[in-house]
Amino acid sequence: MEDRDSQAYKVLNEVLMTEKSYASDLTTLVTRYRQEGLGQLKQIGVSEQQFAKVFSNAVALEQFHRAFSAELEEQMSKPSYRTSVYEIVSDLFVKHIGLMTAMYSTYCSESLSRQEALQKLLQAKGWVEFSQTLTGVPEISSFLIKPVQRLTRYPLLFDQLLKHTDQDSPDHSKVAQAAEKLKKMADDCNADSRIRQNEARMTKFRETLEGFDVYKLGTIGNYILMEKYVSVSVGK
Repeated sequence: MEDRDSQAYKVLNEVLMTEKSYASDLTTLVTRYRQEGLGQLKQIGVSEQQFAKVFSNAVALEQFHRAFSAELEEQMSKPSYRTSVYEIVSDLFVKHIGLMTAMYSTYCSESLSRQEALQKLLQAKGWVEFSQTLTGVPEISSFLIKPVQRLTRYPLLFDQLLKHTDQDSPDHSKVAQAAEKLKKMADDCNADSRIRQNEARMTKFRETLEGFDVYKLGTIGNYILMEKYVSVSVGK
């Protein structure tokens, strides 16, 4: 059976390797799909504004994670007698948590508009022809979901790291702090995303009701409430 340190170092290596892979995926999304697509918008058949909604703030995410993965690798490769690799990795995440939270909050909160823009893009007359020129590159949808997947994976990785860190070690509190902040980041972004999505749905709902008079709106509201009450009653 492997000792605790060996298991912890495996997790640390996974943090680094998956971070580098994630940064590489973001670079592919930005350079291949976004940059090359911008030069062929007329052929694809979508506006620049509509095209930009598909990517949200992916450019900012790519720039950050490309630099962050390099910083992470550099710091982990430097042996130190004063600072352990546990502390180095944990401190790096804590150092950047504010910026990461802001970027991921933006990306997640724009998920509904991004999905709508993506559907229009996939239905555009020239999209299939353009995407076929990107030989060997997976479909765009598989890249657009990666930031959300990465956001939820961070807490899991640090929970594993915490599990394999000796509770009596001074590193334990550092890892625990990073794990807590990463979990809060994921929770806050998810909550913000739900709020923004609900606001967008309510706006669309109001738009569909434009032109109704007060009596009709009241009738619709009563009907919705009655239907909900009946459904709950039947469910019981």
